[in-house]
Amino acid sequence: GSGNDRLHGDEGDDRLFGDLGSDYLYGGTGDDTIAGDSGNDRLYGQDGNDILSGGVGDDRLYGAAGNDIGDGGGGDDRLFGGAGDDILNGGDDNDRVHGDEGSDELSGGEGWDYVFGGVDDDAIYGASGNDRLYGQDGNDLLDGGTGNDRLYGGAGADRLIGNTGQDILFGDGGADVFVFNLTSGADTLRDYEIGIDSLYFDIAGYSPSNLGFSEDINGDLLIGWDNQSVLIEGLDLNDQESLTIYFM
Repeated sequence: GSGNDRLHGDEGDDRLFGDLGSDYLYGGTGDDTIAGDSGNDRLYGQDGNDILSGGVGDDRLYGAAGNDIGDGGGGDDRLFGGAGDDILNGGDDNDRVHGDEGSDELSGGEGWDYVFGGVDDDAIYGASGNDRLYGQDGNDLLDGGTGNDRLYGGAGADRLIGNTGQDILFGDGGADVFVFNLTSGADTLRDYEIGIDSLYFDIAGYSPSNLGFSEDINGDLLIGWDNQSVLIEGLDLNDQESLTIYFM
């Protein structure tokens, strides 16, 4: 209705729609479809494989148990996958997306977002905006998309792709892979470990002869190619031959 409603599903597969107002919607058991529409809503999938849509407003979406799908829509939203393998998209504006347990597919959507993988092996995408991506536990994929992003792999063997913009990449623990291409921009790699981490160049027809090696004013190693570059802090030209570099 037009007011601030509280709707509860039952044991079946329910469809709950908040409409106008700031609503609280609870799916209960079963595979439910829950839509907040306008207002600052709270959506709780609870048990089952649920579909949650925040709509317009600053919403909170909680998937809980099951393999859930969540879309924040417009507004500054907070999405929590809970247990299960979830697909979450923050939508428009500046969101926070938490995969929690399970192997999740997470996207910040439009805006400047914070995206957290949680445990297990997650795929995390910043999309547009200046985002912060955190793989946390597991062997994760992090792709910054457009914008000037910061990527933190966390524990595990992660794959980090800054993509366009001036990105800063932290592998953290594990044997990490850093991928660069023709649209990588000017990236900074903060914690490359020789003998553990790897550099991949996803550029058809490229070989080591296409890369230029130099040092910046601080003495850190700078690799350049086709108007793109990556600065590897803590290394210098003497470490060039020790780098593990692959071409895709």
